[in-house]
Amino acid sequence: MNKTRTTIGIMLMWLIVATVQSIYEGALLSNYGVSEERINFWVLLSTSLLAALIAGFFMGYFFFPKANIWLRTLPYGKTLWLIFLTFSGFYLVVGTVGSFMYNNLTYGFGNQESWENSIEHLTSSENFKNYMFWLIVTLLTTLFLQINDKYGPGNFQAFLLGKYFKPTRVDRIFMFLDLRSSTSIAEKLGELEYFTFIRRFFQDVTPPLLENNGEIYQYVGDEIVVSWKLEQGLPQQRCLQSFFDAKAKLESLAKTYQEKFGMVPSFKVGLHYGSVIVGEIGLVKRDIAFSGDVLNTTARIQSKCNHFGVDILISNQLFEALEQEEPGRFQFESVGEVELRGKAKPLQLFTVQNNV
Repeated sequence: MNKTRTTIGIMLMWLIVATVQSIYEGALLSNYGVSEERINFWVLLSTSLLAALIAGFFMGYFFFPKANIWLRTLPYGKTLWLIFLTFSGFYLVVGTVGSFMYNNLTYGFGNQESWENSIEHLTSSENFKNYMFWLIVTLLTTLFLQINDKYGPGNFQAFLLGKYFKPTRVDRIFMFLDLRSSTSIAEKLGELEYFTFIRRFFQDVTPPLLENNGEIYQYVGDEIVVSWKLEQGLPQQRCLQSFFDAKAKLESLAKTYQEKFGMVPSFKVGLHYGSVIVGEIGLVKRDIAFSGDVLNTTARIQSKCNHFGVDILISNQLFEALEQEEPGRFQFESVGEVELRGKAKPLQLFTVQNNV
């Protein structure tokens, strides 16, 4: 759903950009007295919009998700070259088709003048200008998607509009995901190899979290803090599904980890939800930060996984909210009321099994 929504958003944005560009070029050519025989604004607009629609779909559905993977797993320099080369090849195809379509619609299909003008346009400085323009649009779109990933869907716009300049109370689900036996792994692998191991671990478990509408709040040492808006985490119990999807991803990569590092990572998670304060924080490096007892409680819940010998624990509050949303999707088992450090009253916790 996120991929489809993002693709539609890119298509709409690029249609607007193509419209503005066509109006500008039409006005510029008209100002320089180019005859209507050589420039037909409505044909220019329609072919530009068609090209933007096709390009927006292809780039949104195929290219940008791939570029996102490159940005997460490859050096930025290499990623920029891949983006540049992929875009250049795609622009060559779309630009060539668009040029021939425009000139054939203007001068008539099969007309010798149509072919000559098409070839002339493809080798002109105007086409190079269009290439540079759409390359910049592509890079800006990539940058926007990366920033949107950092802050979470909708949060970057809110950040720009100053929504979080004044602290605000919101309801959020939080997950603390912690690598098991990190100290012993670090001792066995050594500092450099351990850093490679933990980076690979983060790269592999992050996509399943994002695919289930999770927002990465922080990477802290060997731990990932994830949050969900209630309307994103409760439907289809996605906050829980993300745990099982991440676990399945690591299991599918067990052979790769064993060959490269001599061990396979495992993790434990704690989940809880409630009201937190969210607002901008920092002077030199401004960011969106959450504050409240919910985060401390979630961390304490996760710390009890070892005590009960389980990989996942959730609070009674989250259990009740999930069961109201979609009962029967997962199997819940109470581990009883547990005293948590810093909490005046014991908290009932549940572990979770996948019914599938």
